[in-house]
Amino acid sequence: MFALLLFAACDTDVEGAYAACDATRTDLALDETSALGFSAAEVLLWLEAAHTATLVLDGESVGSELTVTVTSAGTANFVDQEEAADDGSGAETPAIAAVCDDYLELDVGIDFATADGAFAEHWDVVLPVEQVAAAQVSIPLEVGAFVGSYTEPAAQVAECDTSRVQVDLYFSEGGGISGDVWLVCEKTTEDTVSEGLVPLGSWGDGEEE
Repeated sequence: MFALLLFAACDTDVEGAYAACDATRTDLALDETSALGFSAAEVLLWLEAAHTATLVLDGESVGSELTVTVTSAGTANFVDQEEAADDGSGAETPAIAAVCDDYLELDVGIDFATADGAFAEHWDVVLPVEQVAAAQVSIPLEVGAFVGSYTEPAAQVAECDTSRVQVDLYFSEGGGISGDVWLVCEKTTEDTVSEGLVPLGSWGDGEEE
C-alpha cells in the first residue's frame, strides 16, 4: 500500500522566485569560540559518542537496537549567512523572507548500524549546528544503496516514477537520538511534479554510551 505522509505538487509551467541566502564560510579551530557563543569542541564533547536507540521498520512492531556513532574529522567551519540581494532580474519578491541564521559546520563520520544487520552504514557528512546542545542532518541516498541487508519495499518503489532514500538524524544533549528513514517518491504528470515521503523506519530517544 502506498502510504504517503507528505505530498506536494507544483506546476511545471510556472516560474517562481525563491528566497535565498548568501553564505560565507570561515575555517574554525575546534576549540575556538564562534560568533554563536560556543565552539565546535563544546558540541563534540557530547556528540562524539555511540548513541543508542531502537529502530522499528514501518509495518513491524518489534525493532532492533540501533547504534549511531559520531566521530569528528577534526575540522569545522563557521557559516555567516545574509539574505541574498536582489539580482536585478525583476522577479517577483517572495512573500516570505529567507531565514538566514548563522551556524557551524562540523566534518564528522557517522556509523549507523543495527544489531540484526539490516543497516551497517558509514557516512562522511558535513553536520550543520545552530545551537550547542542539538544537531540534525539529512542524508540523501540512492535506492538500493544500503550496505546492510535492508532493501526498500519493491511495491512502494514501483509506485514512484523516480525515487530516492532520505535518512534524517536528530541529536540532543541529554535527550538521546531520534530520526526517520524515508522513501522520497516523485510522480510526474503532463502538468505537475508531485513529491511525497513514504515512512520506512524510525527510532526515538535513546541513551548515550
